[in-house]
Amino acid sequence: MLRSPALRASAIGVLVGALLGAGVVGWRTDSLPLLGKDPCWGALDETTLSAMFGKLETRVDELTPEYDPLGQNELYGECRILGYENDAARWSATLRMHTLDGLRGTDDPLWPTEFLGSEMVGLGDGLPGMASDSRAWIALPEGCVGKGDEFDGPTVVDVSVGTRGSESGEAEDRAALARAVVRTANSTLAELGCGGTYKAPTELPEPARWQKADTDRLCGIDGLALPRSTRTSLKQVRVTADADAAVRTCEVSTGSGQADLRLTTVADPRLAPVFTRAELNGGPRVTGTHGYGSATDTRAVYQAKCQIGRVTFVIEQSEALGRQPTWLPPTLLPRYVAGEAERVGCAAERIQAANGAGT
Repeated sequence: MLRSPALRASAIGVLVGALLGAGVVGWRTDSLPLLGKDPCWGALDETTLSAMFGKLETRVDELTPEYDPLGQNELYGECRILGYENDAARWSATLRMHTLDGLRGTDDPLWPTEFLGSEMVGLGDGLPGMASDSRAWIALPEGCVGKGDEFDGPTVVDVSVGTRGSESGEAEDRAALARAVVRTANSTLAELGCGGTYKAPTELPEPARWQKADTDRLCGIDGLALPRSTRTSLKQVRVTADADAAVRTCEVSTGSGQADLRLTTVADPRLAPVFTRAELNGGPRVTGTHGYGSATDTRAVYQAKCQIGRVTFVIEQSEALGRQPTWLPPTLLPRYVAGEAERVGCAAERIQAANGAGT
């Protein structure tokens, strides 16, 4: 089973969570003090801020992390840092600590779009998170922050700056954001009395680059082909660089450098609840051999029960493509799920299309 990339990634995540959960103190209040002298709840030291903002003067506005006042075991805190030069704001970063929500749909589709894109790379060393030159995130272990119901995703620390992603993939910016989320996570773990810390990320891998699209073998999947009406429009493809990543995203573009079509496989069961609302109520029902989901003209979401847990497959289209409007998600979903289910080690998956036609 561990020959499967997704199984290896999941096993690493489970081990990290188990190690950090050992010896955990059952500590919980309405808010987390985190009153260190450094910005963002005492987490960001001078070295980290300098890597993010250079010589800019920084000003910080913090919202102390608190649990949901309605009694839900959901944590939220926000820290915004502005970089000034001659009293003019030049750069900003927003760092959040929050529990990913699936039932109400408050984090989907925005959070997956921003933090699971194909330009993201893994943090390495078994760290449960990813980074790019403008985004980074890491999940906190359930043993420390508690576990919500089946519709809650993990509690994460994430940071965002500027616009999402760039072809240049600035290594220094990527490393700075990775350091920021790991330091914030470790500050939280210490405050909660957990018996462990995350190892600081070392050298991060290079991100994926845009390549010429193979319209007959889209995203490297046998049998997954674009309809002829879109083949001249969709020219470039970018696929998550790490073949073993627990989140694999394939983005297809008309050549603008922006994703017009996005196909994502989330083989980390901890992230699956983020898509719950879309799976249950996102549109006409889709059923399959070992799963279920929904599909509309612009988005299809399907979840399968696999050996590693819940695996989610998502296809999103941002614009109509080709000479005539072509709605690709429900068209591509059956073949995409079949191919990706085989890649991550799920049992064979056969989908019944939303219109009732077998595929």
